[in-house]
Amino acid sequence: TLVAGFGEGTEDAKNIARYIDGVRRWLDPVFEFYDQIVMRRAWNEEFYDSIQEMFPDEYRGVPYETAFRRWENSFTAEWPNLLTEPDSEKIAVDKSRAETLISTLQVLLPEMDGANKAAAIEWLANNLNQSGLLLTDALDLDIDALTDHLESAGSAEAPMGGEGGDRGEGDGGAGNDFGGEGHQEASEARRAQKQPWPRPKRLSAI
Repeated sequence: TLVAGFGEGTEDAKNIARYIDGVRRWLDPVFEFYDQIVMRRAWNEEFYDSIQEMFPDEYRGVPYETAFRRWENSFTAEWPNLLTEPDSEKIAVDKSRAETLISTLQVLLPEMDGANKAAAIEWLANNLNQSGLLLTDALDLDIDALTDHLESAGSAEAPMGGEGGDRGEGDGGAGNDFGGEGHQEASEARRAQKQPWPRPKRLSAI
């Protein structure tokens, strides 16, 4: 029962939210059934023909059923949260999440080469930018320049030859020339493999 009066009833909103969540779970099978109908009617073959004309590079050679299954698998629908969290709780959650990301990066970076270090830093920046409370401005990095810098720094530290070394002969001998042409070719190959494939545009049901 709900409390009558102005001085009490602080838990009423939570009780109402729990009740509505129960109704939502009860209605989920109905929405899942109609989701399939709405997607088929919205993303029909005529609609897909227009998509192929708008994005020929991505969809011209993709059959309709293949594209439809991709969109169907990527479709999500979530109920909004009935209880609005205060900014202080959101900041605490984002702070804990950021600390976890940074700790993960600190463990991985010492074991990575330059290209993977740049990719890991980009991953951290993308995750931090999702929080609008911790960072007022997005962390925008030049990943290509960062990759070149990290690979150059790694190349400068790699040679371990010389008179006191036991790998290769002489000053940076043939067996220990980590900064030579072979390293540059390997770095370029890694960067070429990292180029992303075109991603399908995210579409919502009409």
